[in-house]
Amino acid sequence: EWWAEILETYPEMKARQWDVDAPRRRIAALCREKGIPVLELAPLMREQRQAEPLHFHRDGHWTAAGHRVAADAMANFLVKEGLLAKDTEGQRQ
Repeated sequence: EWWAEILETYPEMKARQWDVDAPRRRIAALCREKGIPVLELAPLMREQRQAEPLHFHRDGHWTAAGHRVAADAMANFLVKEGLLAKDTEGQRQ
């Protein structure tokens, strides 16, 4: 929705084909190639955005809900990768 708004605001941008996910995909591919664990938040944020706004409309920064989604995803990723311990009560340490 925001991308469509940007294109409406700057119509000259419509003359080019844009792939806003290309940088994310390139970085993730490079990390995987080098064996670096990578967590891609964009797909998760897109999936979760229906529940409540995760970004502020005008500047794209995360809302409190966006920070919660990202923090939970990052903590779970770090536990899964063995980079963060999980205590016996199910809370992250």
